[in-house]
Amino acid sequence: MKLFNIDKYLLLIDENGKIKDRGICLCYDKLTKEPHLDYFYEEDWDYYVYKPSCILAYYPLLEDAKELDLPLLPNPFEAYNKEMALRAYPIDQFEDDFDYRFRLGFEAGFKDKFTLEDIKRAISMARLISDKSVHDEFEVEDISGLTEICTYDWKNKYSDEEIIKSLQFERLPKEFIIEYNYYPIGVNGNIIGTNKPYPFEGIIADFKIKEIPKIILNSKKKQICGTYKW
Repeated sequence: MKLFNIDKYLLLIDENGKIKDRGICLCYDKLTKEPHLDYFYEEDWDYYVYKPSCILAYYPLLEDAKELDLPLLPNPFEAYNKEMALRAYPIDQFEDDFDYRFRLGFEAGFKDKFTLEDIKRAISMARLISDKSVHDEFEVEDISGLTEICTYDWKNKYSDEEIIKSLQFERLPKEFIIEYNYYPIGVNGNIIGTNKPYPFEGIIADFKIKEIPKIILNSKKKQICGTYKW
């Protein structure tokens, strides 16, 4: 399993996992090998030059990211905030008051936190060019192609989305440790008994154990359980 950042999503992928027919997967362009999201069709297996990857869960990084028919990952930014707070104020300093300790750590590490709209507004301001000779303001797009000042092919090197994503990269985790439920299975590989998971991993009597990612409902949406690592 590994985390993969693409377009507007943080993905948890299993490169060797079974992809559901007609399900969303991570594919790679035939020529450039550029990754992209697409639907998987078993009958078109020969079409794929590079083996597609199974997506176990995802998290939308931008507000306009479309909802995918997959379980959600926990919010990585909230997890990052909590991780940094705990690092700033370890548990043994305030064992009897977690809320107080967490607030101190959060405030210490995130006084400079801005909303997405704050960042977009700052980008727009930074793109403005001021010409005092004519008392005017303009952006690169406003003057691109004007022969008087040779601006052919002028454009912004980075889009707003690329700038926003570059800021988010610093807070994105490097790894996600999945939390599993463990079920006893018979010789045919099927789960036996009451389908109630064991609270631990291992061999119980003559039964083998099958591990299945733990899924919960969070605001009526399926969410995979686990822990991020930075």
